[in-house]
Amino acid sequence: MQRIGWIGLGTMGLPMASHLVKAGYELTVYNRTPEKVETLVKLGAKVASSPALLAKGQEIIFTMLTADQAVEEVVLGKDGIIHGADPNTIVVDSSTIAASTSKKVAHELMQKGIHMLDAPVTGSEPQANEGLLTFMVGGDKEIFERCIPVLETMGKRAVYMGP
Repeated sequence: MQRIGWIGLGTMGLPMASHLVKAGYELTVYNRTPEKVETLVKLGAKVASSPALLAKGQEIIFTMLTADQAVEEVVLGKDGIIHGADPNTIVVDSSTIAASTSKKVAHELMQKGIHMLDAPVTGSEPQANEGLLTFMVGGDKEIFERCIPVLETMGKRAVYMGP
């Protein structure tokens, strides 16, 4: 089973990550508020003490954060994903952020050989709890296709929107 990292365990992130660990994925989580990891640890997830440490050895890393600044800090900051992820790791950002921020983050990751998909969701907490989200995904089509099984573990549909 794939090794997946998850950062952001708020209203949407916690149920989304729960679907992954319940489906048998090897999940490692990080959250700025440490208490929020407890539910997933009880289900079998591991905990990392920083985004960079979480990124080591992961195949796919999801972020589900509140704002552009949070995404930039978690991905590009001094302890960010970019400093721990191996080349060919896939970062999937499901946060709702500005297109300019997604492009900036994707460009910086690409310089290190790390792939990124911009994958915001339609739906809210009830749909996240039930695994009924729809992902609208931008990025490389081949990378998107590799992620479909994981996306479909959390949602009913994953729609490719283009580069």
